[in-house]
Amino acid sequence: DLARGFLAAGVPTVLGTLWRINDADAATLFLLFHRQIRSGIAAPAALRDAQLAMLRGSPAGAHPAAWAGAEVLGGTP
Repeated sequence: DLARGFLAAGVPTVLGTLWRINDADAATLFLLFHRQIRSGIAAPAALRDAQLAMLRGSPAGAHPAAWAGAEVLGGTP
């Protein structure tokens, strides 16, 4: 598992997906996530906020396949 390799190498937190998601949806989700991280929100809460923003956004992005497979692994900063 790719995430496990990063965690073993000392990366404290990894954001990954459980299944393939559309590139445009991934770009939107990860941008929203990183904006939350930069504002000081912990990774799990940042992911939740990004997922909620996707859910409330465009009809295509609101579909669970676009955001539900994302997960935060590891510790939180």
